[in-house]
Amino acid sequence: MTMSAEIALDTSVVIQIFDNDPDVRKRFVNIETVWMPVPVIAEIAVGFSDTNPHNSQKSDFEQFVSSMKVIDCTSEVALKYGEIHRYLRSKGAMIPINDIWIAACCITAGKPLATRDTHFQRIPDLTVEMW
Repeated sequence: MTMSAEIALDTSVVIQIFDNDPDVRKRFVNIETVWMPVPVIAEIAVGFSDTNPHNSQKSDFEQFVSSMKVIDCTSEVALKYGEIHRYLRSKGAMIPINDIWIAACCITAGKPLATRDTHFQRIPDLTVEMW
C-alpha cells in the first residue's frame, strides 16, 4: 500500500505521536504535508482540560499544531457533515459525532486520514490509512 505525500491526522494518531510510538513516527518518512482537522485540535484540548497537564505538555501540543496545516470547519464542511450523518444513520452505523466532523473536514479538503479507528472505513468518499 502506497502512502500519501499528504495526510490528515486523527486524534488516535496524535496521541500515539505524543506517546512516542516508534511505528507511528516511522510512517512520517515520506509525508510532505501534515494536516490537522480542527475537531482533532478540540479533542486534544479537551484531554488537556480533563487531565490538567503541565504547561509544557500544552505548549508542546500548541507548537506541534503550529507546524501543521489546519483544516477548518467551513460551511462546506458542515454540509458534508450533514450528508455523512444522514448516511450513517440510515445504515444504523453511527460513529462518534466528532469523528463525523473529522471525516467531513478530510473529504472536503481532499486529504486522506491517518487513524487507528476502523469505524472511519464506514464513510464513503473518505480515504483512510490505518496507522
